[in-house]
Amino acid sequence: MTIETKSQFAKRIQRAPSYITELINHGRIVLTEDGKRVEVEASISKIEATASGAKPSVAARHEAERKGMKPARKKRKVAEVEEGSRQYYERTLQQVKNDHKALEFDLVLGKRFLIADVRREAQALGNTLRASLERLVDQTAPRLAVTKDAGLRHRILEEEIKKLSRVIKAEFPRAMRRLRKG
Repeated sequence: MTIETKSQFAKRIQRAPSYITELINHGRIVLTEDGKRVEVEASISKIEATASGAKPSVAARHEAERKGMKPARKKRKVAEVEEGSRQYYERTLQQVKNDHKALEFDLVLGKRFLIADVRREAQALGNTLRASLERLVDQTAPRLAVTKDAGLRHRILEEEIKKLSRVIKAEFPRAMRRLRKG
């Protein structure tokens, strides 16, 4: 049986001395009778036996709880309130206030946006698309008119459509950044 100091044992298992103190507190280290030194072989085997990180007593308690599953808590019944009564309207008003607060939080967090801002950005996206299509027609029509080869016309149109697609795809993140700025 090998006996070492706590710091020597920490070096042996390549851990900090504070980790050894933690293992001692959890009962995963075997100490000598005076409690100042570590029994190496017994401690290493005990650490390996409890490697899951759970204490055997805790694991046993959880297993017992799983076997004797406790019934789920019953939800409190909300008292029925007559429509048209004061309590009904107070409850409805409180629900509206709660929904309004939730919307305000979503606005602050950037999960929702004001409808005017969304309309403005949709208009900007539409304008970008319209301008890009006009440019496509203005620049490609003369090139297509002088080209006799159908394959070359097809390639010209594919290239221009790819450019148009890149412009539109680049505009969406810009619109989202503008929405988040406000």
